[in-house]
Amino acid sequence: MAPEKLWGKSGAVAWWGGTRPPISYLVQVAAARLVCYGVGMGKRTQIGHTRRGKAMTHSKAALASCLVLLLSLGVGCRKKTAKPPSKPAPTTKAAKPATPKVRGQAAVPALIAALKDKDNDWKVRSYAAKALGAIGPDAKAAVPALIAALNDDQWRVQPYATEALGKIGAAAVLGLIAALKDKDPVVRSNATDALGAIGPDAKAVVPALIAALKDNDWKVRWYAAKALGAIGPDAKAAVPGLIAVLKDNDRKVWSSAAEALGAIGPDAKAAVPGLIAALKDKDLDVRSNAAKALKKIRAAQTQPATTKPTIAP
Repeated sequence: MAPEKLWGKSGAVAWWGGTRPPISYLVQVAAARLVCYGVGMGKRTQIGHTRRGKAMTHSKAALASCLVLLLSLGVGCRKKTAKPPSKPAPTTKAAKPATPKVRGQAAVPALIAALKDKDNDWKVRSYAAKALGAIGPDAKAAVPALIAALNDDQWRVQPYATEALGKIGAAAVLGLIAALKDKDPVVRSNATDALGAIGPDAKAVVPALIAALKDNDWKVRWYAAKALGAIGPDAKAAVPGLIAVLKDNDRKVWSSAAEALGAIGPDAKAAVPGLIAALKDKDLDVRSNAAKALKKIRAAQTQPATTKPTIAP
């Protein structure tokens, strides 16, 4: 039977041209041979002898031919490597239009109203303060309302207002300076906490924080020391006040003062004797912060000055 009658003229031409035949044809041929040699009928006809004189049956020959046909899929026929399909020409994608950044500044007036409305549930006021903090510096119009919320009737609202003022940043400094003089110690302590969150951008408030180190409320002194440490080297004017605080009755204030002196760095070298004495304190935090402060101060003092190499003309 002509190969083209089994799988088509195009396939026959391809096979005789050197490409391997389709598997459907191989299966047909294998089946035909199995039938012709009578594998299913159990006929055994001697067709030849091997070197040892053993006869090979037609059934074995049929099986061998099937194996050869199947193996021809991989190695039996001479392979022609087909040319890879040509890659389509790269198409330049049209640039996507830039999506404008959505800002929350438009929501600030509504959030301020929600924060001021005492009829609202405390959760509403808390989330309003939190949303204003998420907006950040663009919510500077809310600073007065947030400072008022530092003394909210519901204490749960106060931390959110403090956090929001810290995220608004430098725009809230002036309002917080005024809050440091409030009669309510809760307002003063929350204000100093917010200034600590602002960090170096609050350096204009250093004199007010130095005064806060002498506040009657220990929380105000504690947050004032922490805020000075957050400001860092720009708070060097507070070194004498922080040294005095090392003898404070509250060990939390001691610990924060020692940490602040370390953050100020070499300009706090006058505090070394007081920090050495603090190493003998019973409180672990005081000792550890004093040791860290001494390490920072002395490391900064012993660090060699780096000079830029001069290049000869």
